[in-house]
Amino acid sequence: MLEKLDVDPINDFKKAYTLDNKNWRISRALSNYYFDSKRYNLSHEILKKAFNNDKTNYIIGMDYVKTLVKLERYSSAISVLDNLHILPYEHAGEGRELYTNAYFGLAIKKIISRNYKEAIEILDKSKMWPENLGVGKPYNPDERIQDYLIFYCRENLGDSSSEKYLSSIVKYSEENINNNSAIHILGYEALKIIKGEEASESFINELVSKHKEDSDEMKFILDYKRKGLPKNYKNFDLLRRILLLK
Repeated sequence: MLEKLDVDPINDFKKAYTLDNKNWRISRALSNYYFDSKRYNLSHEILKKAFNNDKTNYIIGMDYVKTLVKLERYSSAISVLDNLHILPYEHAGEGRELYTNAYFGLAIKKIISRNYKEAIEILDKSKMWPENLGVGKPYNPDERIQDYLIFYCRENLGDSSSEKYLSSIVKYSEENINNNSAIHILGYEALKIIKGEEASESFINELVSKHKEDSDEMKFILDYKRKGLPKNYKNFDLLRRILLLK
């Protein structure tokens, strides 16, 4: 947003906010400025005040949750989402994305501290589709991230049932190979673990035959396969964090 503006609007935003800090649109404009500038603490403080003024405003609520996730305050983000009622609208899927991001972030924190049982509980909850988020559960949702992390936890707990989660990942990946998704990297990893290098290599070759190698998703997958964890893919930071757990 900021690079599209010829003049830095921060003074105008601040002045408007000083004159009417209860106007949620003004609050949002200033908070978005700070968020886009990666000053998440400042964005958070403005949104916290705006949200406390009107907790029925789900647009402010969603922005507030975004800052909480950026600040890694995952439990607080989940608490807000539990009580937020998002009306079904064109971008209602954002509520679901915030929900999973908050749960994934909290689960990874638990995994890093080796609280595997707690992490599994969190991941199981992340598979739910609360009605208050404004979007219904699809017929066959992609749960590969949850399943991969649950596999990791159960494997570390010595649970012999862990491999079934890899099988679920492989099944979904093979059935949905026509979708150009960076999450196919987990299908590749799952295949490598349960079926070996040849099967995982064959899966990658099939992906390449179906999708352009110059898409960000395929570049991420192929760079990972060739060089290890690539660093220059901000859109796939969650996958990088998951693959680092190895």
